[in-house]
Amino acid sequence: MVDIGALSAFILLHASVVGYFVRRREQLSRWRHVLVPVAGAGITVAVVVAASGVAQVVGAVWLVIGLGVLAGQRGRIPA
Repeated sequence: MVDIGALSAFILLHASVVGYFVRRREQLSRWRHVLVPVAGAGITVAVVVAASGVAQVVGAVWLVIGLGVLAGQRGRIPA
C-alpha cells in the first residue's frame, strides 16, 4: 500500500515535469522533455494497475486526501 502512494506521487511528478516544459520553457528539444516523463508515467501507471485491488483503493484514498490538503493550502496561501 505504501508503494501505491509513492507510485501515485511519481505519476504526479511526471505530470508536473511535462507541464513545466510545455508551458514555461522554450527549448528546441522540448519534445524530449515531454516524451521521457510520459513514458515514465505510462510505466508507473502499468505498475499501479497490476497492483492488488486493496492497494489501489488505499492509494486512491490517499490521493484524494492529498489533493484536498493541496486545495486547502492553495486557498490560504497567496499565489
